[in-house]
Amino acid sequence: MIANKAIIRENPIIEPKISLIQARNFGFSYFALDSIFIQAHKYSYMRFQIFIALILLMCVSCKTQHKTPYDFEGQQIIFGQGGGFTGQVVEYTLLENGQLFTGTNQEGFVDELSKLDKKLVKQIFSMCKKYGFEDLKIDNPANQYYYFITKDGEKMNKVLWGVGDKEVPKELKILFGNLKNLTKTRVESRK
Repeated sequence: MIANKAIIRENPIIEPKISLIQARNFGFSYFALDSIFIQAHKYSYMRFQIFIALILLMCVSCKTQHKTPYDFEGQQIIFGQGGGFTGQVVEYTLLENGQLFTGTNQEGFVDELSKLDKKLVKQIFSMCKKYGFEDLKIDNPANQYYYFITKDGEKMNKVLWGVGDKEVPKELKILFGNLKNLTKTRVESRK
C-alpha cells in the first residue's frame, strides 16, 4: 500500500489506481489528491513552456547572420566601373562570407544578390593575396574607368585604371572580368 503512495507523488500525471476509500486509509483526502494533481499539471505546463522557449532560443541563435557592407568587419572586395557620357557608376561588393551586393556605398544603398559558393570566395580572396592586389598602386582614371578595392577592417587599397590601360596586371583584369560575369548572372536571375 505504501508503494501506491510513492507512485502518486513521483508520477503525478498518471491517474492513481487507488480508490477514494484506499486514499483515506493512507491519510489523504479527496481534496489533497486533487491539489497534488493541479500542482503537478502546473509544474508540467511550466516545464513545457521552458522547453519551447529553449527550442526558440536555439533556432534564433543558429540563424545565419546576414551583414551589409557597412557593418561587416572582415575582408571585402569592391569593384565596379563608371564614367562615360552619363558618368554612371556600377558597383558590387563581395564579402568574405560569400554575400554579394550591388549598389554604391557612397549613395548608402545596396541590394543583396544571391550568395557565392564559399570555395569560390576563398579562391578569389586568396588570389588577391597571392598577386598582391592589396598593395598594388595604380591610379590612372580615364573617361571610362574600372576600379578594384580591397578592404580588410580599416586597411583599404584602391586600384583605378582606364579603358586600355597597359599598366594593369593581366591577373587583375582576368579576376575583374570573372567577378563581373559572376555578378551579371546573379543580376539577370533577379529580373
